[in-house]
This record gives sequence, structure tokens and C-alpha cells, in this order.
Amino acid sequence: MKTRSITIAIVCAMLMALMSTVIGAESEATQLLKARGAEFQQEVIKVAEGVYTAVGYSVSTISMIVGDGGVVIVDTGLDTISAEKVLADFRKITDLPIKAIILTHAHGDHTGGLSVFAGKSKPHIWTRSNFGSEAHPLEQAGLTIQNVRGARQGGFKLPPEKRINNGIAKAYWPKRGGSVFHSDEGVKATHMFEDGRKKLDIVGIELELVAVNGETSDALYVWQPQKRVLFAGDNFYKSWPNLYAIRGSMYRDIRAWANSVDMMLKEEPEYLVAGHTRPIIGSEKINEAMTDYRDAIRFVFDKTIEGMNKGMTPDELVDYVQLPAELAEKDYLREYYGNIEWAVRQIFNAHLGWFDGNPTNLFSLSPKQEAMRMAKLAGGEKQLLQQAQQALSSNDSQWAAQLADHLIALNPDAAEPKLVKAQALEALAEQLLTATGRNYYLTCAQELKQQAGDINTGPVIFNPVDFTDKLDGTTVVYKYTGWNKYKVSFTDGTIAYTMLEGPRKGTGGSCDSYQAREISPGVYMLCWHEPDRQMYITILLDFNKRLVYSSNYLNGGELTAFHEGKIESIKTADK
Repeated sequence: MKTRSITIAIVCAMLMALMSTVIGAESEATQLLKARGAEFQQEVIKVAEGVYTAVGYSVSTISMIVGDGGVVIVDTGLDTISAEKVLADFRKITDLPIKAIILTHAHGDHTGGLSVFAGKSKPHIWTRSNFGSEAHPLEQAGLTIQNVRGARQGGFKLPPEKRINNGIAKAYWPKRGGSVFHSDEGVKATHMFEDGRKKLDIVGIELELVAVNGETSDALYVWQPQKRVLFAGDNFYKSWPNLYAIRGSMYRDIRAWANSVDMMLKEEPEYLVAGHTRPIIGSEKINEAMTDYRDAIRFVFDKTIEGMNKGMTPDELVDYVQLPAELAEKDYLREYYGNIEWAVRQIFNAHLGWFDGNPTNLFSLSPKQEAMRMAKLAGGEKQLLQQAQQALSSNDSQWAAQLADHLIALNPDAAEPKLVKAQALEALAEQLLTATGRNYYLTCAQELKQQAGDINTGPVIFNPVDFTDKLDGTTVVYKYTGWNKYKVSFTDGTIAYTMLEGPRKGTGGSCDSYQAREISPGVYMLCWHEPDRQMYITILLDFNKRLVYSSNYLNGGELTAFHEGKIESIKTADK
């Protein structure tokens, strides 16, 4: 429901922009992203004899190498739900025990299913000794904003109709808590190596783990010389690489990334399993793709340095650095996931810092000070708003967004500029191939509409009459995967809980009332509100399978976390 009136002018501008979108065909970017869906078709692919890769179950590949009396798993996917599906399909191929798990790096989309594959058999878990190092500087600094930005980049707050895919993976909503971009605290390696090449012989499978730098400094690739299979992790996938992540990250050593591709190329693989997207089979195809990948990364780095030495600013460099046509036309170098402009800016910032060399920018005007002067040039705020609306109706979306920023700086509570900017961001998203940027545009547009009161932002409140199946007299102990352990008691329509394990061990909470329904025999859905924490909590307890799922929403409807776990004990009033 709208909470503020909107001027006729802005309605007309939005309708004109909307009509131009509806009347026109889908953008080339949208068509290309939709065509990418073939890369993520769910399937277990036989890569080579005894080597299988699961694609399309969540967002990253999971591989199984079959040996004498056991198997080795390479990476474990994003969460336990998708991992269980992969394991079930792997078990259709062999029921041999899992003897080792190798994690190519610490990102959570490769480690989230570890508990499923590890089970209770205690396999060896191999990583680099600096496993998880990417997140350490951010954590030590006390930064958390990267989680908000990460949700925008991933599109996790968007409804399904606004997501096509993530460029190198299908659209997926992670069913796990914490950050999906680094590993859970529960991921523990049993075996590590620091640098160089570590040779292993596991159930007759000869493997070489090779330390590299690239997307992360804790990366490794796996080389199986007997079969000439190479598992690249995230230092190769079929897209321009994410040399800079817009969620925010430390500098990814771009020269080292290119060198790692060169190292993999020199192994002369006949089968290449990427961290995302489908495997490439055939030495000729692999040699072409990896050579182009290496050369393209090096070209962007070298050309950026060349322009910097000419005194160019980042804004000038993004026009100066363009891939040669023979590389730009390759589909595996299209900007599905990473973006060349972002890489150029990050190279500049990493080597020269924030100052672009223009003395005007040593002490810039604040956004509000600049906005005041822009409004004066336009003849006033009303005229500036009209200019923004005109830019929007003329499909000059970037200019409309920038003018809207000035208006928002002048009046942060005004609805009209936020709606202009939201519409501009949606138009920019339609034209952008890079899925992470597209997600960021659309999520921010959604947030602006919420702030302007243009869409309902409140959480769904269920009718208490619909929830009549109480759990009074029941006490449940459950532990979330890679997260906390709780003891929850239901008494006289109220709920109380205590954290048994986790960073806030010994603390707890309560609410005056909860609502529950037995949606099927032994399966309960519950919800309650904790006013002191401004939190709405929904939990599903499956007493049959001993599983628990939960989601937490802040007031205003912001999704904060999904969790899943296992119920350890159930005590009811009659037992």
C-alpha cells in the first residue's frame, strides 16, 4: 500500500519508461542470461572413467573420484539440502565409503555440504593451511556490511521472477545461516598443506594438490595425472572471472590469478572440471579456453597499468581498457559473473589507493553540498526532479539515477526521488549482462520502493486462529548446521530458549506467546515475535526425520538468516 502521494509527472515518467520496456523486445543481456540456463541443468556428468561431477544441484560443482574401496569428494556445495541430493545420486553409481574430501577454497558455496559427505565415517578433509584467510581482515576490522552487500549481489532478497540466474550458477536461495561467501565455523580440516604441490595416494587414486592464488589466497587445484583430470576450483569457470566482488573483498591478486591459470594449462589436462559451469572435455578445447582466459586477465591488468602510467583516472580507464575483439567474442569470457570495469577500478585502487590524481578530488564537496549546487543550476529542486523524470522517460537511466541521488541527498525522506531511482536501476538491470550487478540493481530498487512506501514491507502475520496445535509441555534440543545449539521449552502458550553451544552460550530469550500448527503428522510449523529484538521467527520442526528449519525476519521484512539442523532430543509432557 502506498503511504505517500506521487505526483502526476512522476507517474507519467514511470509509465513511459515502463511502456518502452514492455513494447520493446527483451534486451540482449536478458536473452544471453536465459540461454545460460543450459550450463546449469541438473545432472551428474561422467567426466572420465571413475570421475563424476554434479552440476546444477545448487550453485557450485561437486565431484566424486572412485578408487579401490573408496571415493574422494572434491568440494561439497552450498548447503546440506543440495548436498544430500548429490550424495543420493552419487550412491546410485557406487556405495563405496568416502575416504577423503578436498576443499578447493573456503567459500561457503563449496563447503556448506561438508557435514553430509563427512557423515560419521571421519574421512580425511584436505585444505590449504591458510583456509578461510579471505574473511579474516574483514572480521578483524569488525566489518559486517559485506553481508548486506553480499545478499544484494547474490539476489537472495529478490523474488523468483526477478532472477534469471547468477551468471555461473542457477538462481538459488541458500538454506543456511551466516555468510554464504565464506565457510561456516563448523568446517574443520584434518589435513593441511601450506604451499607447493602435495602428492596423495588415497584408495589407489593418485592426486596432486597444488597451492595457487587467485579468487582467494587459500585456493588449490586438484590434478589427477592418471586420468589427466584437473579440478580448477574457482580459478576457472566459463565467464569473465570475478576479479573484484561488489559485495566487498580484499584485493584479489590478478597477476597471481592469471599465473594460476597458466600453471593449470601446463598440466595439459584432457578433462577440466570448473568450480562452476559444466566440465570441458578434450585437450584442444581446454587449451584454447584456458589460454584465452590467462591472456585476457593479463591483458586487462597490463592495459590498466599502462593507462595509469599515462595519468588516467579510474573513470577514464574503464573506457581505455577494452578486450581485443578476438577475446571479447568468446562466450566463456563474456561478463556473466565478473565485470571488466570493476576489475580495472580495483587494480587502480590496489596499486595507487583512492586518490585518482585529480587535485579537485582531494577534498570533494559532500553529496549534500554538491546536490544543493546542482539544484541551484537546475533552477530549484522541483526543476531538478523534472530533469530526473525526463531522463527516465528518455531511457537515460544512468543520468536519471545520478540526478535522483542529488535529490535524495537534499531530502532523504522524499518518496519521489527514490521511486525515480528505483525505476532507473530496474532499467539499468535490464541492460546489464553481469548477473551480480543486475541483482544488486534490482535489490536496491526493491529497497528504495519499500522506503518510499510503494510496496508492502511488513512481515506476513498469520491469523492466530489458524494456529491452534500447541506444543505445551514439550522440550526440544536441536543444533543448527555450523551454527548454534538450542534448548527450547513450550509452557502454557509461551516459549523460552537457551543457547547450549555457540558464541552466546548460556544466553536465551522468551516470548509471551507462540503459534503453532501440525501441518502433517509429527511436523509442526511455529512462529513468534520477540519485541525486544524486533525479530519475527518461524520454525519448522520435523519430529519424524529429526530435522529443524528456521528463518528470522527483522521488523520491516528484511530477511536476516535461514538455518537448518538436526533435533537431538524431544521430551513431551507424556514421556
